[in-house]
Amino acid sequence: MTYGELDLRDYLCGLVAAACGIDAEHVAGSPLSALGAGTRAMLTIQHSIEADLGVHVTIPDLCRAPNVAALTAWLADRLMRPAGDPGGVRLYCWVSGTRVPPHAVPRLAERPRRAS
Repeated sequence: MTYGELDLRDYLCGLVAAACGIDAEHVAGSPLSALGAGTRAMLTIQHSIEADLGVHVTIPDLCRAPNVAALTAWLADRLMRPAGDPGGVRLYCWVSGTRVPPHAVPRLAERPRRAS
């Protein structure tokens, strides 16, 4: 674990502890659901991560993490990605009823105009 990940883990432990109303020392190895993280706590955690770190995270992302250490590793990976990297997500567009990758979609100026 790197120095940055230790800081991130401390941040997440404090965030989860505050959202769940418990001491931060009880957070590190436990699943969020075992800490009493209900819907309101999960929304607080989600919003704080997005506002503070600029990383889009969903409630299912939080629920899938077996503990704060795993969530730390997942977030560290997301923070290290270059801007605009969707992280394994494939993007497609629909053009005339056909699914095509975005780079294959002609720009508006290049598309032939339909006769009216």
